[in-house]
Amino acid sequence: MLTKIVTAIRGMGHEAGEKVVDAQALRILEQELRDAATMLQESNRHLARLMAREIAEKRANRNCESEIKLYEARAGEALDKGEEALARRVAERICALEQQRDQHGAAIAGYIGQVERMRKAIRETEARIRAMKQELAVVRSTDAVLDAEQMITAGTDGSHAVLGAAEETLSRIKRIQEDRSVRLTAARRLASEKTGSELDRALRSAGILGDETSTADAVLLRIKNAKQDKPAEDRKGDAKAVPFNGFQGPAYPVCLPPEAIK
Repeated sequence: MLTKIVTAIRGMGHEAGEKVVDAQALRILEQELRDAATMLQESNRHLARLMAREIAEKRANRNCESEIKLYEARAGEALDKGEEALARRVAERICALEQQRDQHGAAIAGYIGQVERMRKAIRETEARIRAMKQELAVVRSTDAVLDAEQMITAGTDGSHAVLGAAEETLSRIKRIQEDRSVRLTAARRLASEKTGSELDRALRSAGILGDETSTADAVLLRIKNAKQDKPAEDRKGDAKAVPFNGFQGPAYPVCLPPEAIK
């Protein structure tokens, strides 16, 4: 059990490390490129040192060649003078110089190979760093675009959530208003039933109760009906004026002003 717990803790640590790496991947890439550039500079310095050693070995090789030629001439002069022992000593010196020359030659060959390999490695590294920097620029642009899209998406989701909440509030307000309208209608109907106006309205709608509202049409109709209900004589009297003749006159009373009676 303890082993499983330790394994689980290690797994959690690995997942946490991966999350940190993923979150900081761009910064890690930039730092790795800076480290690669630093190592490239160090490689260039090492190449410069190798080239300097190659130049020094070539110089020493040339010096050996010059001394060998010089001593060969002197050995010939010693032989011409019959100084064979001296010539032998010179020959020994020449032999030592030739060994040094060969050593310098081998060193030069080694430096040439190292310099060539170092130059090739530096060229490849420089090319890779340039390509990685170009890729880094692309990655930065893509990351900026993704960040912008994420912000837009987050803002859109937030606005949608706010609008959804607003729509829900609006629906709730409408329901409340509808409930109030229903309650007010019920209250008005209850008040009408108590005062009898609702019953009168129902009787009026059924034609049982007449409309008591006074209108110009109703008044005109009442006058026409009253005129039609008068006797024919009254209608003639209305049509022709009768002169006043003492107390004679029409059967119906005539109202005169006091001045006329005097």
